[in-house]
Amino acid sequence: MVSSARLQPAPERPVVHPALWIGALVAWLFIVHQICSAGFDHGKTSWCWMLASIAMLFVVQRVARRFRGLPGGEAAVLTAGLIALSAQVFVHGQGYLECSKTPNKGANDVGLNTHAAGTAFLDGKNPYSVRAQLWHTVKPGPHATVVEGQTRLYGLEYDYGFPYFPAMFLTYLPFRVFAEGVQSIRIGTAFCVCLNAVLIAWLATALTKRRAGWLPGVLGAVAYLGIRSLVFEYFIEATTDVLVCTYGLLGFTVWQLGRPFVAGLFFGLAQASKLMPGPLFVLPLALSSGRGDATRRLIAGYVLGSCVVVLPWFAANPATFISSTLLFYANVHGDGDSTAIWFHLPRVLKRVVSVLQIVGTGGIVFLALKLRGEDRKDALWPITLSYAAFMFFTCTAPMSHLNYLWTDYGLACLALVVHLARGSEAGAAADATGAAEAPSPLPAQDP
Repeated sequence: MVSSARLQPAPERPVVHPALWIGALVAWLFIVHQICSAGFDHGKTSWCWMLASIAMLFVVQRVARRFRGLPGGEAAVLTAGLIALSAQVFVHGQGYLECSKTPNKGANDVGLNTHAAGTAFLDGKNPYSVRAQLWHTVKPGPHATVVEGQTRLYGLEYDYGFPYFPAMFLTYLPFRVFAEGVQSIRIGTAFCVCLNAVLIAWLATALTKRRAGWLPGVLGAVAYLGIRSLVFEYFIEATTDVLVCTYGLLGFTVWQLGRPFVAGLFFGLAQASKLMPGPLFVLPLALSSGRGDATRRLIAGYVLGSCVVVLPWFAANPATFISSTLLFYANVHGDGDSTAIWFHLPRVLKRVVSVLQIVGTGGIVFLALKLRGEDRKDALWPITLSYAAFMFFTCTAPMSHLNYLWTDYGLACLALVVHLARGSEAGAAADATGAAEAPSPLPAQDP
């Protein structure tokens, strides 16, 4: 007797419908551009778009399950993606070349402070005990005193030291070989942006197990580089927060390769660069992986990578290190500013939002516990939760500055394209299961 399954044609591999690839990218970039165009005085609206970006990552896979196509259209989308990627590289490259003509103009506090800290270090000085905060001036207030030129924050001596953690300025030091002044910061940032795009492309391909070819990787890079303000943020203002994203992507890449300790080291370097979002890189992975050997190695690498870089500077002068980093931001963020919805709320609601920030961020992180029992090597949902937790933390904070976004925006682009690619596979699997359970319409035939 001939089986009915042998009489049916083999199904073609399902793919994301071309219209959905394009529509999802357009929708994503629209949301992100709304966030990017919202600076000071836009806190009343920017938080909505931040939450919209989180929501999109959580629903896009469900949408992809319903909108599937067949092989053929993906080739056109890949071609369009490669053209768009080439155009982005050209435009951003031209923007960088224009900025290099006036290298000492336009840099913001982040770039200037990072360069100043590196200069102090090369001069044999402690960047946390000399002036490496060139932008802000602390004024007397509830937690700040200025007496005869000596500033104290929460009672500790404050010398306007470097406000970030040491891996930030240390990582940018090698780029001084290529240029002087703050231009070396721009070169280092350009390197990080290019490396991030490559890591996104590789990780997207690895997380889809190459079933969709290079299409998710190419479109992930397109999403990452498709920011209208990229040239201004990175090459004019010389923002260095992108370095944190680089260490985060390196950590998730190494984790995917099965090296949890090395992944922890990279996450530790992210932590040793800036206070946040380092913990939100490692916590979803650790919680979703359970109590196995991989989790222990991950945490050990994270602690070691953080402590080896941070502790020597803390030990050199604990008071100035703490006041330059933690207490400076505690004082500055205390009043907030108009970039955040928190700033525009009545005092009672501010307290509610502050509680919501802690509860909501922690709740998103602990969603990783639901991933136990799944493929523990798979980093997709930990990456998604990492971005979602930090974006929620940012949109409910007293300040929601745009440079915060660059610390993990690459993770969001990666999650977006992988969720899309996996959605079509999940939908096809559900269809196949239903078809297998349904009675065959073909009668059995005698041999």
